[in-house]
Amino acid sequence: MTNPSRAATTLAALAAAALLGPVALAGPASAATWTTIQSWDGAKLQGCKVKLDQGWKLKLRLVNASDHGHQAGVSVRRNGELVDRAYFKVIKRRTSKVRSVVVRPGNTLSAGMAEADDNGGGGGGEFTLGAVKKC
Repeated sequence: MTNPSRAATTLAALAAAALLGPVALAGPASAATWTTIQSWDGAKLQGCKVKLDQGWKLKLRLVNASDHGHQAGVSVRRNGELVDRAYFKVIKRRTSKVRSVVVRPGNTLSAGMAEADDNGGGGGGEFTLGAVKKC
């Protein structure tokens, strides 16, 4: 004989799991707290950081809400030498995959953005890791 109380508890647990399932499958990119590092004509270069033993992993993505393509990049330098970089090129109304760079103490960061066809101008400059929120 089935216990009605136990059946109701089981049913409630299954219903909760069904509701929470999509949240668990959403993945870390959708759950991250993104900081807009730079924006240009409807597109945003966004990042968040994760602490490493010696430095930070800077996760990056390009969110393009405009009706044309955009490109962006982030460079990590130490004493003027390029040590890491990430590049993005995204068509209209799309978001790139997440890429990451490693930032160690003493590194400098710079970012640049432009329209993908290079006809609409662009811009860029240095930014600090302190301005970027943790993931």
